[in-house]
Amino acid sequence: MTKIKRAFSEIHADPALKHQTFNSVIDRSAKRKDHRRLLGYRQLILAASLIFTFALGYWAYFIPVSAISIDVNPSIEIEINRLDRVIKVYAFNDDGQQIIDNINVKNMNYIDAVIALTDTDVLDSYLQDAVLEVTVSCNNDNKLDEIMNNVKNCMNHENVHYGQSTYDCANEAHHNELSCGKYEKYILLKQYDEDITTEEVANMTMKELNDLLQQYGEDLSGMQHGQGHGHHHGK
Repeated sequence: MTKIKRAFSEIHADPALKHQTFNSVIDRSAKRKDHRRLLGYRQLILAASLIFTFALGYWAYFIPVSAISIDVNPSIEIEINRLDRVIKVYAFNDDGQQIIDNINVKNMNYIDAVIALTDTDVLDSYLQDAVLEVTVSCNNDNKLDEIMNNVKNCMNHENVHYGQSTYDCANEAHHNELSCGKYEKYILLKQYDEDITTEEVANMTMKELNDLLQQYGEDLSGMQHGQGHGHHHGK
């Protein structure tokens, strides 16, 4: 016998009244249980929503959608998320590694990162008789144009070549251990020399690659050429 039934059996009252009161108590008890159960469901839904929101934020921050490669002899590439923040940094040779070992640009706005990486004595030492090549990779044309314009505005060098590509190309370049800028040169050179390897391209400066392409008769005049417009810091 339950505690409720035992308590009611000890009460001397009209049986109909006792039955009605008993049912009322049972009904209120059931409603309290249903209420607690509903609160439990709501807490589960809230927890699931928080987990989903966190996962979505993680995806937005840590998934790259575009890249900027910087090549002279140092060969560097930064990958950028949807919030314009640098989430990955690659060096494809020792000179590039020397730069990123001394300059931490992760989580920076990409504009500030480009400024920090290009305004270095190591990079300047290569630019006396060479061209700085900057390649922007993105699958969204509007975003590609936006990044390219911002990079041009922040560049503080006189002799810069600008190129653009898809982010898919950047991924393919990484599989071949090249920056997107050098990988584009490799694709061009492959048309003239089927035996050239990605290792050979990786060990050449951008000036050497351009000189070789011109020897094969490749017209590089279509490359965007420009002078930097000074520093414009990101948010």
